[in-house]
Amino acid sequence: MKKLTYCLFISTLFLSSCDKINNDYNPKSVILTIKTGDTYEICYQKLQDLHKTNQIKNHLCVQNEGFQSIENYNSMIPLYSEFLIVDKGNNNYGDSITFSFNKDTLKSISNINEISILTGGSTVLEEWPDNIVSLNTIKRGDTKDEVFDKLIILKTEKELENRLNRIIYTIKDLNTSYDPNSANSVLWNVIESYDTKKQKQYYFNIHFADNVVNNIEIKELEVRALN
Repeated sequence: MKKLTYCLFISTLFLSSCDKINNDYNPKSVILTIKTGDTYEICYQKLQDLHKTNQIKNHLCVQNEGFQSIENYNSMIPLYSEFLIVDKGNNNYGDSITFSFNKDTLKSISNINEISILTGGSTVLEEWPDNIVSLNTIKRGDTKDEVFDKLIILKTEKELENRLNRIIYTIKDLNTSYDPNSANSVLWNVIESYDTKKQKQYYFNIHFADNVVNNIEIKELEVRALN
């Protein structure tokens, strides 16, 4: 349930960047492309084709099972535009920190477990870690390589040695090749475009069972009009 909640939360983060679509747009036409019984790889190829023809956005939320070693970062991060770490700190439940990229540049850092009283959304951080002094603080504007180098050093620092071990990759970049690790996921969440007249955000839940597509759901999220 926690992973599902996270994926639904992520879908709201991209509302401000979503393309405005025609009022006669029919999201069901997209679903007709993905078939029950499609393998993970075939499904991904179809999603790439839909993205290339501007029918879906370039944000695929993959509920990857479990965390991966930070040392795998260099092979994984080129395929993803966002990853998440759980920083336990002094909190038994941990803070979920997301790092979101625009191509090669880190554009935002957020603590999704801490709600901002100003925006009602997740707390945006200028840098991380934000509660210790370090020469290797990760900052917005860092490149993917710089983030990796800093993570490797940070995990050796005394204040973080038991707080930073694993990464989960969450937002797949549809412009990049298929990641076989995503076949460990039982749910993909496809973020759709925003309809300004109906004030709705469309997205799809693609459920997998026995390594193939089991069923697909269309979801509609009521949102406020964007400026």
